[in-house]
Amino acid sequence: MISIKHKAVLGLFTGVLGLSQVTLAHDNGAYNHDYRAVANNPEWMSRVDGSKRVSELSLPGTHDTMSIKSGDIWQNQTMTLMQQLDSGVRVFDMRTRHINDSFRMHHGMIAQDTYFDDVLSDINNFLEANPSETVLFRLRSEHSSENNTRSYEETLKEYLGSTTRRYTGASDNPSLDEVRGKFVILQEFSGADYGIPYGNLDKQDDYSLSTNWDLYDKWTAVKNHLNKSKNGSRDTLYMNYLSGAGGSMPYFVSSGHSSPGTSAARLATGLTTPGWNSSYPDFPRVSCFIGICTIAFEGTNVLTADYIANGGFAGMVMADFPGKRLINNIINLNNLASLGDNSYYNYGDSAAPVAGNWNQMQVSPDALINWDNGKTYAFVGDNYYRIDNSNGNVDSGYPYTISGNWGGHLGSAWADGIDAAVKWSNSTAYFFKGSQYIGMNMDTEKTWGPYEISSGWSGMTGEFTRDIDAAINWGNGKIYLFKGDQYMRYDMDDHSIDSGYPAPIEGNWSTVTGEVMSASKGISSSAYFFK
Repeated sequence: MISIKHKAVLGLFTGVLGLSQVTLAHDNGAYNHDYRAVANNPEWMSRVDGSKRVSELSLPGTHDTMSIKSGDIWQNQTMTLMQQLDSGVRVFDMRTRHINDSFRMHHGMIAQDTYFDDVLSDINNFLEANPSETVLFRLRSEHSSENNTRSYEETLKEYLGSTTRRYTGASDNPSLDEVRGKFVILQEFSGADYGIPYGNLDKQDDYSLSTNWDLYDKWTAVKNHLNKSKNGSRDTLYMNYLSGAGGSMPYFVSSGHSSPGTSAARLATGLTTPGWNSSYPDFPRVSCFIGICTIAFEGTNVLTADYIANGGFAGMVMADFPGKRLINNIINLNNLASLGDNSYYNYGDSAAPVAGNWNQMQVSPDALINWDNGKTYAFVGDNYYRIDNSNGNVDSGYPYTISGNWGGHLGSAWADGIDAAVKWSNSTAYFFKGSQYIGMNMDTEKTWGPYEISSGWSGMTGEFTRDIDAAINWGNGKIYLFKGDQYMRYDMDDHSIDSGYPAPIEGNWSTVTGEVMSASKGISSSAYFFK
């Protein structure tokens, strides 16, 4: 570790070079400080094998779950408990002060505006609506007891008397099926058996940082425990805290940011490369100029999300201010069963059902095309829907028939359905059906074709000369065309298929696997794949 004296010298040296101590804005997706749900994963455990024991699950969690209204020094979350549950978090850190024969939620000496009955109410309501899920929470006494006429355990019994959803089995490592629809207490208080002893868990909770420069040591502890969890016994319950405080703000530990905002700038460490190239190897090198790069701080949420992105196992991961990418990357470690047909991916996320998430559109579209009017058109059989790109909502009044609104341009033979469609440029679109394609000027609605795919799309051979499943313009000068479990990459400048294609979908498109029915980039600034 570099001494404070040396850090001061390095800071001066950096200033002389003209490199800012604050780097550019940074919105990674693994950290979020917005006061809203960050993801939509209310039923993700429905796709997990119920025979798996708790020790075999990778579970998103939050540290000091109820610490929301505490100021930067004490605040650990922005999402409410219900928002965390809906986002996919399944392990919680509940700290209760026993006062006036009640449990008030606390973070140290700081009281929150919630009580334990609020916690149980939210959990009970969530599990009633989502019986495939389970909830685990650490329960401990926080701060000092005051003005009580009974013991902590006696007050707990009164709370638990109002619910039938507590897991009461004998096993300290139950299967998921045993705890579906129930909550499990990770018990950190004395008395009778109320769940799984918190002391049974193999934990990493090196939370004390003296200065911001201790962040790399914290990350090293997190990474070592991730490796221990991945390579250790599946009979062991692992818990890994990404959080830290003391000489650093909790938001900084999670994000590396100079202020709490989701898109705030990272702080710089004061070190640069190439002079200190071997220092903080996992921290990013940014703002490079004339061969000199600033080494920026990086938060534990971001580093963890990156570290587990390619699979493995993590156990229970307890975070402050978790973002969508961190939550989803942990969930995706669980070898989720496929949802099958009529599901979709927001690129990089796990699959979700179409029904219930796309307004009146209940099934996956056959084709999607992003138009030049801020809308995306989704073709389903002989009908089509119109989606507002700004919010992802299907416009009211839809569907309409293809024949009544597109038939005059595409022809009657195309009115019963379209295989695929893609926006080539701001003024040009292509539609595919069978072995043919039609081009259209989006401004004038003038069309040309139909022509054979094999003659108009150079390099499209074999099975890719007909019945294209999906096409998407990625915005990088390439169009990707999908057929079965493979895809082609078409270069828009050379007007030909790149060498090395077709290639398999699985392993090349993040969480997307198997056949793709349709795809589009531009809805809510995201890429969507439908199956």
